[in-house]
Amino acid sequence: MKRTVIALTLLLMATPTFAALAPDYQNLKDLEVMVRYAKEHREVAAGLETINLRSFTISLRNGCQVKFGRQRRIIPPGWVGPAAPLKYKKTICK
Repeated sequence: MKRTVIALTLLLMATPTFAALAPDYQNLKDLEVMVRYAKEHREVAAGLETINLRSFTISLRNGCQVKFGRQRRIIPPGWVGPAAPLKYKKTICK
C-alpha cells in the first residue's frame, strides 16, 4: 500500500516538459520550407544562388533576396518547445 501511494504521488508530481528540436533537425525543417518555396516559385528556382540558414535568406543571381522569418510567440515561463515554423516574409531587390 505504501509503495502504491509513493508511486502515485511521484506520478502526480511529474510536470509535462516540452523539448526544443536539436539544431540539426530544426535546420532540416527550415531548409525544407525554403526549398519548397523555391520549387513553388519558378523564378526563384531559376535564379537561385545560395540558401543561408543563419539569416533565413535565399539569394538570387539578379541581386534579389527572399527573406523568411518566424512568427513571434508568447512563450510561458519554462517552456522551450519547438521553434515557430519558418514563413515567407518578403522579397527585396536592389
